[in-house]
Amino acid sequence: MNKLNLLKPDLNNLNTYLYMGSFLIFLSILDVFLNTFFSTNITFFLPNFISLVIPLVLGLIGLHFIRIEFTGIQKLDLLNKHINTNNFNAFLTLSIIFIIIKSIPPIMSWFIIDANIAGDSKDACTGTGACWTYIKIWLRRFVYGMYPNAEQWRINLSFISLLALGSVGYFATEKFKKYLTLYYVIIYPFIAFLFIFFFISGGPVFFEFSYGIIAFATSIIVGFFYS
Repeated sequence: MNKLNLLKPDLNNLNTYLYMGSFLIFLSILDVFLNTFFSTNITFFLPNFISLVIPLVLGLIGLHFIRIEFTGIQKLDLLNKHINTNNFNAFLTLSIIFIIIKSIPPIMSWFIIDANIAGDSKDACTGTGACWTYIKIWLRRFVYGMYPNAEQWRINLSFISLLALGSVGYFATEKFKKYLTLYYVIIYPFIAFLFIFFFISGGPVFFEFSYGIIAFATSIIVGFFYS
């Protein structure tokens, strides 16, 4: 092993620098994780201010050790190229990781632990978390607007059919793949318009025309599958 140059890591001791850097980065993230979820630190015996900055310092040193150009390790080279080009980017990277870890408990608390789900009115929301009861009560209005509840199956059937029609290109035979552009640019939008305008609106010719649309769409799918 060649002499280590801690100020300027190089390829001569690549594995040593990678082990040292990875270990220090792991320690920094572990310390923030323990502090966030268990209210303790690896450096609990040190003053609070020092314990606060130690993870950042360890992480910066660790990223410095693995910041070696053209290592031949693809993932490491990509990491160094995009998020570890210098100390400032290393600082930003660690800060984002630490913020994400620190944000998990309050987000989980608001979304799940302290959230209100049971109940049939917004008065049931008495906690400090999310009021999912309100969402549950008004879900139909959020999704369907003022469309009548008894007729909402039309919207469901229309969009499921359109999704099925939109996926035919994936299953089309070689014979029909050259026509996919024509299908998606002209035929598919026309079918989508007919579904949404007639099937959902339920106009005076709703029954005869909408069932014709379904038959037409089905014939197209069968043609792509079996031709």
